[in-house]
Amino acid sequence: MGVASVYITRAHDLILLIDGSESVGAANFPLISDLAVQVIEGLAVGRDAIRVTLVLYGADPEIQFYLNSYDNKESVLGALRGLEYPGGTESNLGAALEEVVDSLLGQDAGGRAAEGVPQALVVISAGESTDDVSQGERALKQASVYTFGIAAGDSATAQLEAIATDKSFVLSAPDVRTVASMCGSRQTKAGYISVLIGCSAATAVSEPRENVSLSVSLVKLLTVKMGVASVYNEGSQAEYLVFVV
Repeated sequence: MGVASVYITRAHDLILLIDGSESVGAANFPLISDLAVQVIEGLAVGRDAIRVTLVLYGADPEIQFYLNSYDNKESVLGALRGLEYPGGTESNLGAALEEVVDSLLGQDAGGRAAEGVPQALVVISAGESTDDVSQGERALKQASVYTFGIAAGDSATAQLEAIATDKSFVLSAPDVRTVASMCGSRQTKAGYISVLIGCSAATAVSEPRENVSLSVSLVKLLTVKMGVASVYNEGSQAEYLVFVV
């Protein structure tokens, strides 16, 4: 089904944190970068709309660009398509989470939390971290960042479920290729989707299809049969940006 087109009327900050270690592997890394491209292609990227930043992590986190580096979708997509596989045996997600909080959320990096703009982190991981993630996890929660995960493998899934704002905000599959195929194929199982950003009072423009059901909590997890681009919930007056997989 792929990622549906999404149109957003309010600003959001999006941080992509991608595993670049041998847990992913050189052969699979293009699948992960293609997944990131699919995600961004469906978003209203712009300086006054959705800003995007990207970090690759292995032994050390490597910031590829900041929230204020690009002000249009084409530039972000170009940077994503030019990503190179870092490699390495270490996968220090904990250090990467701390780097996100220390270096990417503030005004100098283009972050707009002080303006009331919601900030969301999507972690794409293919294995358990080789360092401790507890300090980074606490820092994200203290910063009120909505954390989501895309996990390949059982160990990555368990860890991302612990880090995520809610464990239901983690999409998982046995391996990287299955994750990539779930996010890009029109032949998906049941059409599970991850909801990315919530909390604006503006009405979203969407392309609804069928069988949409909302769960409880501010940032919702939706289950759809045919996909949906974005949803506005009148009960909570919140707008939800949706990735269809």
